[in-house]
Amino acid sequence: MKEEPPSTEAQLVSKLGIFKRIRNNLREIYRKISFKPVNQNELASVLKEAEENNIIDKDVLEMMEETIEFASIPVRDVMVPRSQMISINEVDSIDELIDKVVKSSHSRFPVFNEDESKIIGIFLAKDLLKFAPGLIKEGLDISALNIQEIVRPVNHIPESKKINVLLDEFKSNRSHMALVVDEFGEVSGLVTIEDVLEEIVGEIEDETDIGEETKIIQKSEIEFVVNAIT
Repeated sequence: MKEEPPSTEAQLVSKLGIFKRIRNNLREIYRKISFKPVNQNELASVLKEAEENNIIDKDVLEMMEETIEFASIPVRDVMVPRSQMISINEVDSIDELIDKVVKSSHSRFPVFNEDESKIIGIFLAKDLLKFAPGLIKEGLDISALNIQEIVRPVNHIPESKKINVLLDEFKSNRSHMALVVDEFGEVSGLVTIEDVLEEIVGEIEDETDIGEETKIIQKSEIEFVVNAIT
């Protein structure tokens, strides 16, 4: 029987565990050296020396090096642009909503108002499941459910916010998504905790993601099909 790949949520938990181990490794390194680095260059040198002395392995070194750069990365560099956002409208029917959930395999969606001039919150796919048993039990048609009843509030953050600060906010707020606004206050994209963690630990993929090998497909000797965001 083919083993199912881990879910995105399971991978995120695993990656957060790796993040904690990186922090613990740094503490161990500091205990074994005679000084504490005062800037990024000194820290990079210390990490390289630690790897050469087998205190840490190469994979941990690479993640630590990514962590050093982590604090300097703005949200605009990791966000999903507005043009690529998969969203829903507050007047969408439940059938349309379910169709988008199934086709996209996403778990969170920004929700626009009727004329799409404003995002009023986010929709969590799991919230739809909470209503289904009750509607079925009462003999009601699920299509009678109003999307506005299950929209949750969403945080808005500036493009310039550093992703290390955002990660702390995600953890303290127990949230996984935020909307990104430009200098004019207009929504320019969205960012998830997965986008942030991938800057340290690399691509997090599940069974619904397009593999690298399928992003460029050769149709003939002179014809290729290329994913537009490759």
